[in-house]
Amino acid sequence: MATCSVSYQHPRDSSDGVVPNSPAWLGKMNFSTPLATSGLSLGYELQYSSKRAALDGSDVDGNWQSNLNLNTDKIVPGLDVSLSLYNLFDVRYAYPSSRNNWQSVLDQDGRSVRVKVSYKF
Repeated sequence: MATCSVSYQHPRDSSDGVVPNSPAWLGKMNFSTPLATSGLSLGYELQYSSKRAALDGSDVDGNWQSNLNLNTDKIVPGLDVSLSLYNLFDVRYAYPSSRNNWQSVLDQDGRSVRVKVSYKF
């Protein structure tokens, strides 16, 4: 199964100025499929965010992010296990900071791995 979404916005403040940390374009594509006879499901997500303005007036580059997820609920009834890789290609990117921070941009994490185990009873 695949789903896609794209949104566009053109926010302006009361003086017709650019609103900080407001990307014009956001996009997301998700794909998931069961892996034959293994009881596993594979999911892939691609996200896009266009450039944004930082509080100091500079631009923060847009970025593409890829995430991969492998999960199963077939081991024991009620048990869900997943392995996720976030920022699959280890892309370097940043977000504009808020007024509470002294930096104008905040570097984001590189590739990360998450193992999640949950049990429903």
